[in-house]
Amino acid sequence: MNRIFLVLLLISFFYFADAQQSINKEVAVIDVEPLTKTSVKPIKYIKTKTGIEVEFEDESNAFPKIISVNRPDVAEKINLMLQISYLSQVPGKYKDNDPYYYTDNNDECGRTVFLGYSIITVTNKILKVELNGERTNCTGVGFANENKLEYFDLITGNKIVFDDLFVKDHLATLKAEVINSFKQQFDNYERNIKDKLKTSSEKNDPEIYQGQLELYSQCKKYTSVESFSNYVFKVSKGEIKIVRNECWSNEFERGVDEYASPSFIFILSDYASKLSEYGKYVMGYSEVYSPTRILESKILRGMIADKYPITAVIKRINRDGSLDMYYWYNKVGIPIELHGKLINGVVTLIENDYHNETEHRWIPKANISAKVTNTKIEGSWENYKTKEKLKLTLDVN
Repeated sequence: MNRIFLVLLLISFFYFADAQQSINKEVAVIDVEPLTKTSVKPIKYIKTKTGIEVEFEDESNAFPKIISVNRPDVAEKINLMLQISYLSQVPGKYKDNDPYYYTDNNDECGRTVFLGYSIITVTNKILKVELNGERTNCTGVGFANENKLEYFDLITGNKIVFDDLFVKDHLATLKAEVINSFKQQFDNYERNIKDKLKTSSEKNDPEIYQGQLELYSQCKKYTSVESFSNYVFKVSKGEIKIVRNECWSNEFERGVDEYASPSFIFILSDYASKLSEYGKYVMGYSEVYSPTRILESKILRGMIADKYPITAVIKRINRDGSLDMYYWYNKVGIPIELHGKLINGVVTLIENDYHNETEHRWIPKANISAKVTNTKIEGSWENYKTKEKLKLTLDVN
């Protein structure tokens, strides 16, 4: 019995070792060029103690295209994630050959003009991408800023999600710690403003300070664990900073970040025991590779009816289980939006066909129902009218 057990143990050990070796651990060496032909500012190299190695900056209304000679697979995944997220386009499959053109669910159209970008390596396994842009509608009127910050794993090309960096059992406590700190900071801001109101001698100060108070009060009211996914996390060597800066007052035309934006810093040496195995690996605290577990970080590839290749990306899974995602047929390359829920390992999604102006509602085209595991999504795509069901499979990679 002991001999059999030893043989099985050895087999499992070698299988595990082989699985580990199958992961290409070569870190992608990154270069960048504009997505469309345009002039680009010279590359700017930086050496600092924080681990930043190289920075690219561009102010020529261009979107970045990531390049890697040693790991083209990593560059391909990063480009797909960026272009789907911010251009709603599949790389190389652009509407009217214009990667910056878009249409939304209400058939509104326009272009996204990017004013600049910054691509930085943080430690040797993390890529930081900052985008600064503005969306305009078809009349050319600006109506939405597109200032974004994303992090990518330079070994897998997967997007880095905050929840993946820490042990699942610790996440609720860690987020509560951040939220409590934010509320305390808002309390301090309010206290300081009230003190200034008491001593103010300028005529316009009371109106300005009262506007700040209202902004802080509203922002604190909606500061909660449920809204945590809306906060920005910033990674640097040895720390993760959480920032809340999305509060805004149209009346006073000011954002909370223009006054005093709350922030919280995880010094990772103090939180090392709470880091997940993946978090330890990507942040440089371990050399043992561990895969990510969050679906939003990955690209899903599979088939419909065992003959139509498709690709999918989950944009976000909210705390209540609601989610938004894109999928597209590889041959066509036009993203199709899906909305639904992921509850107890089962995802249910609706694919809309068109908006009925008379009934003021979306008319569905298909319903999707599937079981979700760490490696696969398996279920069916069902035509809403004919009830015809087609097999759906997606591999999580």
